[in-house]
Amino acid sequence: MGSHEEEPVSRRDFLSSAGWGSLVLLGTLGTFQSLRFMVPNVLFEPPPVFDAGKLDQYGNGAVKFFESRKVFVCLNEQGVSAVSGVCTHLGCTVRWNQDKQIFECPCHGSKFYKNGVNYAGPAPRPLDQLAVNVTEDGNIQVDTAKIINA
Repeated sequence: MGSHEEEPVSRRDFLSSAGWGSLVLLGTLGTFQSLRFMVPNVLFEPPPVFDAGKLDQYGNGAVKFFESRKVFVCLNEQGVSAVSGVCTHLGCTVRWNQDKQIFECPCHGSKFYKNGVNYAGPAPRPLDQLAVNVTEDGNIQVDTAKIINA
């Protein structure tokens, strides 16, 4: 029976294999990055203006929350207003408390009047008031890009 002994890998063969392996790896990564560069990084955001329904769908004193936009639309004697639902403290989403007629932050306890003015808690400023337009046919349109704080 013949003994089958393996020859040790020479230093030259090892470095040659490592070099070629590195070259193949770098070529593959470079090709991947070149292809990835051809695909644009696009951020798809909804348009800033959205329809909040018809004016006659709201009762006096009604507050409606639009979860996808984090916006509250309020109807009262003064008209229609839109208030951002993002707390000005740390960005939590506030909740409308119908019984107390206030916005409350469930995370840190900030409290806001219906017009968005802060009166309790760590929030440093009022909730953002957003531009509202009521069209001739009674559609309420809210523009989240236009903040109209006084």
